[in-house]
Order: sequence, then C-alpha cells, then structure tokens
Amino acid sequence: MEARKVQITGKSTYMITLPKKWAVDVGLLPGSLVSITYRDDGTLLLTPPMVQPFVSRKTLKIDGDVNELKMDIIGAYVMGHQFIELNASMIPQEIRKEVKELCKNLIGIEIVEETRNKIVIYDILNPSEFTIEKGLKRMHALVSGMLKDLIDAFNVRIKDEMLSEIVGRDEEVDRVYLLILKQFIRRLSWVFRNAWYSNMVMALSLASIALAIASFGYVILRRA
Repeated sequence: MEARKVQITGKSTYMITLPKKWAVDVGLLPGSLVSITYRDDGTLLLTPPMVQPFVSRKTLKIDGDVNELKMDIIGAYVMGHQFIELNASMIPQEIRKEVKELCKNLIGIEIVEETRNKIVIYDILNPSEFTIEKGLKRMHALVSGMLKDLIDAFNVRIKDEMLSEIVGRDEEVDRVYLLILKQFIRRLSWVFRNAWYSNMVMALSLASIALAIASFGYVILRRA
C-alpha cells in the first residue's frame, strides 16, 4: 500500500499523483481517461481504460438442434463476443422465434441483421457501465423480493399473482447472473494480461457469490 499527499491547485482542485509503475503497467498515456467509481465505504476505485485491439466475432452454424444452438449463443455471449453470426442454408421460422426469445433474456443483446440464411446478433452493452458489484446488488435485491413475496403469498388471496411475480423475478436473476459471468471472464482476461492475481481472487469470490445468490433464487422458485 502506498500513501500519496493531496495537493491543491487553484482554489478548489485537489490532486494526487498516480504510481508510475501502475500507470506504465496498465498502459496509461497523456490524455488517457481513467474511470473513478465512488464506493459506499467512502473509497474511490480507479479503473484504467480497457484495451480492445479488435472486435470479437463468433460464427455459429445452425444444424437443426435448437437447444444446442441456444447453449452456443449463451456461451458466445458469456465469452464476450460482440458479434454472433448464425448461418444456415435457410433458417426455419421456429428457430428464428427461439433465437429472438433468447435474445430478450440476455442483457444488452440485439439482432441487427436478419436474412433467410443469416442472423447477426450484436452486444450493445458498454462493459464499463456494468460492474460485477452492481450485478450482485441487483441479484440480492431480486432474490430478497422473491423471498418476501413467497412468505406473503401464504397470507393473501391473490396468491397466483404473487407467485407469477416470483417467476418473473427469477428470470431477471438469471439474466443478471449471465451478465456477471460475462464480466467475470472479461475481468479474468484483464488480470492475466497484467498479472494482477490479487484481483483474480476477488473476481473468483464475486462469481461464487453470484452463483450462490442465483441458486438461492432457484430454491425459492421451486418452493413457489
């Protein structure tokens, strides 16, 4: 841990210098933008710009097994591919419907091109706008609401309506969990590139917490 003195320039601007080794390791240059995140405990998190040398693309061939295709799309999404292209000599209407329904359950995914033999899916989400920590807070709020609704459902007449609300929240939990996995893999790739193994331990811990929350949500859904 390093200590830095706060300096004041002008009348109201506070400044500190960044450790040179850190700046060099993450590739900071004059004019580079560093994201600052305010945390609940009063600390600040500095995040260097993530370098993306190329747009990642994944091409999938449609062979008629829609369940396998859906798993391949989810896998490509979690691995962080920005473009996912589906190809076939002719894509059946049933598969088109399944793909569109799946895209609704993946945060930040949109179909940007569709022809008789091709579907192109694009990930429009800016990774810096969604952190694993934010995702965990969202999952916690959803699962807590599910548990409260399950308890309340035994004491009200509109039980069916409340149970359907639980199902809807569980689907949202699944969506956030997949996005957390995507961010987790992205963070790991950054860790390995820069040898920040302490951050890898933190990422693994957060992913484990996300899995535990998602599992608890599934338990509540089964009880409903």
